[in-house]
Amino acid sequence: MTNLRKYFFCILIILNIFVLIVPQVQAISFSNSNFFKFPKLIKKPKPTATPRSPYVKIKYPNGGEVFTFGDKVKIQWEKNQINSCWLGFSFGEGSLNWIDTSITGEMISYDWTINNWNDDDTPSKVKIELDCFSDNGSAVDQSDDFFIVNPVPTPTSSPTPQPSEQPQATFMPYPSYSPGFFGAGFTMSSFSKVIPKN
Repeated sequence: MTNLRKYFFCILIILNIFVLIVPQVQAISFSNSNFFKFPKLIKKPKPTATPRSPYVKIKYPNGGEVFTFGDKVKIQWEKNQINSCWLGFSFGEGSLNWIDTSITGEMISYDWTINNWNDDDTPSKVKIELDCFSDNGSAVDQSDDFFIVNPVPTPTSSPTPQPSEQPQATFMPYPSYSPGFFGAGFTMSSFSKVIPKN
């Protein structure tokens, strides 16, 4: 009788386990669950390219050079993301004189003839300035230091040669023979003789 109870008890335990597990197994199905589905791949958005800021840098003349009015200078610079520029020169803070305001974005040099802006003969300290523009903003650069522009040297006048003195004629008496009333005799007559001056 004891063995029969044990057997019956085991059957009850198995039935309870079956009752608890079977509903859970039925709930897991291919049609009603995402258990066996692979997760969807999420595409990362492509990073948006940040617009590069415009850049310009004067390369020559960049300070310390010496020129003279009338010289032809090739102004040179490097740049990036530039559409157009204004080119000028400055004597220092608060001074700016435009050379050309139609520089294109493709240009990296400019031939500049230094015209005389001075009324005196003193040298000038000058910097080149380049103001550039683009769709993303603007960029400005100057020569790192001043360069010197000297006035055109004044030609020295050579002395005018003086005409040499011409020898002057001096009259001196010269004896000559001529017949006189009382006979032949000598008389003094004048003649011209060139005597150079010492």
